[in-house]
Amino acid sequence: MTDQPAQPALPVPTAAWALAWSCLAEQVLVLGERGAQSSATGMLLSALIGAVVVAWVSNGVLTARRGRLILVWAMFVLGAILYGVALLDASPAGASDWRLVHFASSLVQLACLAWFTNTEYFAWQRSRPRAPAAGLGGLILVAVLVGALGGVIGSPEDAPVRFRVNV
Repeated sequence: MTDQPAQPALPVPTAAWALAWSCLAEQVLVLGERGAQSSATGMLLSALIGAVVVAWVSNGVLTARRGRLILVWAMFVLGAILYGVALLDASPAGASDWRLVHFASSLVQLACLAWFTNTEYFAWQRSRPRAPAAGLGGLILVAVLVGALGGVIGSPEDAPVRFRVNV
């Protein structure tokens, strides 16, 4: 029995980078709209937790892990729906401008995710769930930045879509 050489991993596709940058762009938009948190301690803890969680979820999406992929699809679809509904809300013109930008951004994120999940790289990852993925370091760094920015973003009182979870 001869050992066959392992097939090398495919290069990370442009679609993965487009997805990463679209997520970063959305975070920057939200930060620009809401500003930063006022509590430095809360911001640091939130940024750390956000960075870890988003990096973990992103790694799962990039390596085609079904559960994390379903979670991201659900979040992106829900975001697009909520921003779409927010566009219908009659409010001051400045707020609707942000809503339109966020809605467009959410559609771009959905398109990038669809593009990525239809790449040869994604299919390769799905067929080899235990194979290590190469070249994801830069993408994971972008994910860490996205998560950290999420922890820095201020309160949603002025957000175009408002919801509250009470435990």
